[in-house]
Amino acid sequence: YTSALEMRKRMFGPENEQVAASLNNLAKCDLDVDSFDSAETAFREAYAMVRKLKGDGYVNTAAAATNLADCLLRRAEVDVLESNSEQALSRAQEAIELYKRSLDVRTKKFPDGHDSTVISLSGLARSSIILGQRKEALEYAARGLTMMRKVRRPDHPGMIDVLDTSAQVARSNNDLP
Repeated sequence: YTSALEMRKRMFGPENEQVAASLNNLAKCDLDVDSFDSAETAFREAYAMVRKLKGDGYVNTAAAATNLADCLLRRAEVDVLESNSEQALSRAQEAIELYKRSLDVRTKKFPDGHDSTVISLSGLARSSIILGQRKEALEYAARGLTMMRKVRRPDHPGMIDVLDTSAQVARSNNDLP
């Protein structure tokens, strides 16, 4: 992905949606190997670039916001495990803001629901858990599960993530054994 990024910069210039896409792909690879700092930097750059080029109401801007939020949420979850609560709260709060931006765009684009909207709702639920907002977490998880059941078949692979989020919310509310 590094080669593709450099090639796209040469072909399209330093600020282009294709460059942002390569940054995003590179960031996902970094995130997969827990290179959180470089992943976050690349996700931030991609988000800023798409936002500057297309504005906040664009579906790809919402996707870039979600990718950055996912990275921040993952870092916040690690912070919780490492007892770094101040950093976890800060990252979770920023993730919430990004997920809300993406949810707004996706809800307008897909008023009848979509699995990308469910991703935003699941992220909001998981971030809310970290912030101690259990009621909000429950509401986001319930909305996500209801929507996923509406837009996808019961055995759709995305259902696993939605059910996992619902279980995390239930566990945070001590509703599971």
